[in-house]
Amino acid sequence: MTTSTEQNRTFAAPLTSAAGTTLTVNFTLIRPETQTGRGIGIYLTNGGANQFFIGHSINSGAGTGSVVGLGTSMNTSAYLTQFSTSPSTQAITATITYDGADTSIILSDSDETLAAHTFTGTFTFDGISLAGYNGATTTNGIDDIVVTSLSNPDPWVQGSDFYQFTQTGGLASHGVSLSNAGLTQPLTISSVTAGGSDPSYVSNIQFPASIATGGSGDITFDFDATDGPGLYTFTLSASTNDTVDGDPFVIDVEIDVVDPIVGVSTDTIDFGSLANNPGPQIQTFDILNEGGSEDLDIFDITLSGDSEFTITGGQTPPFTIAPGGSETIEVTFDPGTRPGGYSGSISIDSNDYDGNMPEVALVATTAVSTNLVADYPMGDGSGLSLASTDAAAGSTAAVLVETDLGARTEFGGHKTGGLIDGSAFPWSRREAPNNGLDLTTVSPTEALAFTLTPAPGATVDLSVDGWLTVEIGAFSTLSGATTYGVALAVDDGVSPFVLGPVAGASIPGVGEDKAFVTFDVRSLGSFSAPVTFSVMPQTTGATNGTVGQAGGYLDRITLGGTESIASTPALVVNAGESFSNEGLPESYSFAISNAGLAQVDISSVATDGSGEASAFTNITFDTPLAASGGSGFVDFDFTPVGPGTYTTNFVITSNDPASPATVAISIEVLDPEISVATGSLDFGDFDPSPGQQTLSVTVTNAGEANDLVVNAGLTAITGTNASEFGIVSVPGPIAPGATGDIVVSFDPGVSEGQFFAELSIVSNDSNGATPTVSLVGYVRESPVGGVIVARYDFDGSHVVDDVASVDIDASAGTPWTTSDLLDQATGTGALSASNQAGGNREVLTGPTGNLLLFSCNRESDAQTPVTSGGDNESTWTLFSVSPESGGSIDFDGGSLSIDTYATTSIGGASANWSLYYSTNGGTTWSLIAGFPGASSTSGLSAATPITWDLSSLGTVSSEIQFALDPVATSSTNGVATQRGVGFDNLVLTAAAVNPPGGGFADWASNLGIPNDPQYDGTDFDGISALVEYALGLSPLVSETLAGTFDPDFNDLTFTKGAEAVANGDVDWEIEVSDDLGINDPWEVVTPDVDDDTTIMYTLPTGAAKVFARLKVSQIP
Repeated sequence: MTTSTEQNRTFAAPLTSAAGTTLTVNFTLIRPETQTGRGIGIYLTNGGANQFFIGHSINSGAGTGSVVGLGTSMNTSAYLTQFSTSPSTQAITATITYDGADTSIILSDSDETLAAHTFTGTFTFDGISLAGYNGATTTNGIDDIVVTSLSNPDPWVQGSDFYQFTQTGGLASHGVSLSNAGLTQPLTISSVTAGGSDPSYVSNIQFPASIATGGSGDITFDFDATDGPGLYTFTLSASTNDTVDGDPFVIDVEIDVVDPIVGVSTDTIDFGSLANNPGPQIQTFDILNEGGSEDLDIFDITLSGDSEFTITGGQTPPFTIAPGGSETIEVTFDPGTRPGGYSGSISIDSNDYDGNMPEVALVATTAVSTNLVADYPMGDGSGLSLASTDAAAGSTAAVLVETDLGARTEFGGHKTGGLIDGSAFPWSRREAPNNGLDLTTVSPTEALAFTLTPAPGATVDLSVDGWLTVEIGAFSTLSGATTYGVALAVDDGVSPFVLGPVAGASIPGVGEDKAFVTFDVRSLGSFSAPVTFSVMPQTTGATNGTVGQAGGYLDRITLGGTESIASTPALVVNAGESFSNEGLPESYSFAISNAGLAQVDISSVATDGSGEASAFTNITFDTPLAASGGSGFVDFDFTPVGPGTYTTNFVITSNDPASPATVAISIEVLDPEISVATGSLDFGDFDPSPGQQTLSVTVTNAGEANDLVVNAGLTAITGTNASEFGIVSVPGPIAPGATGDIVVSFDPGVSEGQFFAELSIVSNDSNGATPTVSLVGYVRESPVGGVIVARYDFDGSHVVDDVASVDIDASAGTPWTTSDLLDQATGTGALSASNQAGGNREVLTGPTGNLLLFSCNRESDAQTPVTSGGDNESTWTLFSVSPESGGSIDFDGGSLSIDTYATTSIGGASANWSLYYSTNGGTTWSLIAGFPGASSTSGLSAATPITWDLSSLGTVSSEIQFALDPVATSSTNGVATQRGVGFDNLVLTAAAVNPPGGGFADWASNLGIPNDPQYDGTDFDGISALVEYALGLSPLVSETLAGTFDPDFNDLTFTKGAEAVANGDVDWEIEVSDDLGINDPWEVVTPDVDDDTTIMYTLPTGAAKVFARLKVSQIP
C-alpha cells in the first residue's frame, strides 16, 4: 500500500440500524509489523464520508497491548473503545443494534467482548473503506470481510435443555428456568408435560403462562422416587409460541436418588487439656442415617491411634440405622500418668450410597505429673537457668551439665520469646547436634544431662509416674527444613539403655515450631543409687545458619516420680561450705536438715583442729531436727588476723547411723579491697597544642579493716601513646570505706590525632587485684585550608535508628552556619530492614574514635545523587554550609578530608568514595573526584585517609551542599558488621570566611557578637547592639545612654558614633509624643542640629508635658 491509502467499496443498498435487526461486520486484521506509527483497519462509510474506524490507528503504540479499537479516524489514537490485548492476526466482529432509541456498536474477538459504544438515533452506512498508513509496510492487511443483516426472532424461548439433580429418597421439589430472548413480543406457555423413561414419578408441574421480553420464569415440579435409589430420567415438554426453534421446547432431566447416606454428629472429639492422671474421660458422638428411604447398614467401626482411646458404648457392628435415625457411640480416654498430647481416629464402614467412610478425630492433652523428682524450666526469661526447681526432700536433681564436643561454640546461651515459656537452651542450625550419629551405640557430641541422687536412706520410685518429658523447639529465618528429634540415655550404673530418637520439632522454612516429647522410664522402678539422664537433641534437617538465624532449643525438662524418706534419722549436710570476709570479725551459719523419718539429735559440733581452727569459735547448733524435712543451722564466729584463706573441718556428731558427718569450711578474707569508679578516662577533644590537661581516677577502699595503699612505683601507664599521658599524683593510704584520687595528665604537645593508653593500678589489695583504666584523648588536626567550617567525628551519641541526622557540626559556626550530617538512604537493605536501622548502619569504635559504618548491601549501586536521578538506594551523607548574608566563603586552598574504614567477617569489603557538590539547593550535582578507600579481608581495617582539593569551588556567597557517596567494590551481602564500609573525622576547610562587608555586621564581627541589631550584648545594660553602634558605645561594657538634656535651654543632645557615621548605614531621628504614643502617636520632628557628630532637638516651652526619644534605624 502507499503511504496513506483508502480503498472504498459501496454496498448495493445502505444498511441502517433498526429495532429487530442486527448488523454485523466481520473481518480479520493482520499486523505482523507492530511498530509505532503504522495504521491499518476499515472505515464504515456513508456517502463517501468516513463515519467510524475499526483497527489500529496511527501512533497508537506498538506490540500486543491496547492498540486496536473503535474510533472516528485512523489519524488519532483516541479510541472510543479498545481491546486490552491484540495479537498480530485478530478476527474482529462489530455488532450494531438499535433498541428504538439508541444505536450500540460492540467490538469482540475470540478473547474479549468490549463495552458498547452507544449514541442516540439510528446509524446508516452504505460501504466500507480499507485504510492503511506507512509506505514501508508491506505485510499488514485486511482479510475475510463479511457484512450481514439479520432479523431478531420474536418471541424466542431460551434455556438449558438439560438439568441434573440429586436427592435422597422420598418426595422432593425441583425447578428449571426459561427466558424470552425476543425484543417485542411476550413468550406464552400453554402446557408442560412429563415424558421419557420415568415420567410417572413427576407430579405437580407448575409454569408461568407468559414471560415478558427479556424476562424469565421457572417450571417447578415434584419428584417422588418410590422405587428407591438410582438414576431416573425423563423429559419436560413446554408448548410455546416461539418463532425460532419451533414447538415444543424439550428439556431432558436426570435425577440421581442417593440413599442411604452416612453422617456423624462431629468430626472431632477434643477431650481438652487435662491434669495428669485424670482418670477415665468419656465423650460421645452419633452415627447418622441422613437418607430418606433406605436403611443404613453399619459394617464396622475402626479405632486407630493412641491406645489410651477406647470405644466403650454403643451397638457392636454389624447393626442397622433406619432413615433419619442415629446411633450413639461412647469413647473413653484414660491416659494414666503419661503426660503429653494424644491423637486417634474412628472410621465408620457402611453401605453408604457413595462408599463414604466418615472419620471422627480424637485429641487430648495431659499435663506433667504433680509428683516430680526433677523439673528444669530453663529460667524465667531474665536469664538461662540449668537448675531444677523441684524441692522434694527425698532426692537431689543436680544442675544440668552441658556436653558439647562439637567444633563450634554456639551451642549454649539462652533464647526467649516466640513459643518459649521464659528462657530456653538453644543451638545454631549449623551446630547440627549429633547429626548423623547412631545415638543407640555412639556417645553424643551434644547433650544436657542431670543426675538424680536419692537422699541417704531414701528411694525414688518411677514405676508409676516415671515419664521424662522434653519440650524441643525449632526456629528459622532462613530457607530449608529445620528438623530436630531427641533421644534419651539412661545410666543407672547397672544396665544403661537409650530410648529414641523420636521426632520433635520441624519447620519447612521460616517460622517456629515446638514439640512435646515423652520417654517412658517406668522400667527403672525404685532405686536408691544415683541415676543419670542425658537428653540428646539430633538434627536431621539443614545445617547452616548462626544461632540468631536458625536453630533449635530445649525448653522445660521434667521427670515424674515419688520419693520415700528413710525410716531412720538422716542428717543432710553439704560436703563443704565457702564464705568471704572483708577483714573484720563476723558470724556465719550453714544449713542442716533431716531427710529421715525419725528425729535427728545432734550431740556436738566441733572443729577437728585442722587448718586455722583457732579462728573459728562460739559454735552453736539447732537440735533436734524434726523427721521428714526438719531443718536448722550451725552458727559460728570467725575472727581473721589478716587477709588470706582460712580453712578447717566441722565434725557433727548425731544419732544418724552414718554419724559423724564432716563439713569442710573455707573463708577467704578480702581486705583491703580496691574499687575503681570508672574503667575509662576520656580527656575529650581539643584544638591543636592544648597544653597539659588533667583528670582524676577515684579509688575506693571497699575493705573494712586495713588501709589501702596505692603503690606509686608500680602503678604505671602503658600503651601506644603512653608518653603523652602521665601520673601527676597518687593518694596516700586510704582508710576502709574512704576514697582517694589518682591525678592523670594528658599533654600531646604539638602532636595531633587520637591518643590511647592504659593506667594499671597496683596496691596492697588483699586479692591481688590490679584494675586498669583506659585513657583516651583527641587533638583535632590543624586545618590545611586555614579555617575549619565543618567537622563531624561521631564521638557523641547522635545516631538513632531510622533518624536521618547522624552527627552535628563541631566547628565554630560563625560567621557561617553548618547543617547536621544527614543520611539520605531510603528503602531496605540487609535482613529486609530499613537502611537507616541497626544492622545496615552502625557506630563502631576505631583507631580514630567512633566511626559511622554502612552495610555494603546499601552500597551496591553506582548512581548519581538522588535528586539527579538516583534509585534511592545509595548512601548519601549530605550536609550544607552557608556564609552569613552578605558574606562569603573562599575555598581556594580548602579541602574536605575523611578517614575511611572497611570491616568484614565473611569475606572482602571495600568501596570507592566520591564527593559531589551543589550550589542550587540540590537541583543539580557536580562530581569533584572519586578515590578508593580502605579495604579489609578480615576484621576492621586501619584508616585510609582521603582528601579532596576544593580550590575549584572558588568563593561562594550562598549555601553550598556536599554529598559523600561510597560505592562498594566488593561483594554486598551481609549486615554492616559482617561486610561494611565507613568513615570518621570529616573535616571541611576553607581559606577564609568573609563576614558581610562593612557597616554594623563588620562592627559586630570584630567584637565577637552576633550580627543581630537587637542583641543586648554581654553587658546586659538594656541597650540594643544597633543603638550601641549608632552612638559609639560598647556591647561588652555596661554604659548609660550617650545622650544629655540641658533643662536651661530644653536641649536634648546625642553624640553619634564615628564608625556608624563613616559607614553611612544608620539613620538617626528624634520623635516626640505627649503621652508616650498612647493617644498621641510618636511624631518625627526636625532636629535643630544634625551633623556628623551630633543630633540635637530643643523641646518646645509651655507644654504641660512632652516626651522625646531617639530612633535609630539600619539603612539596608
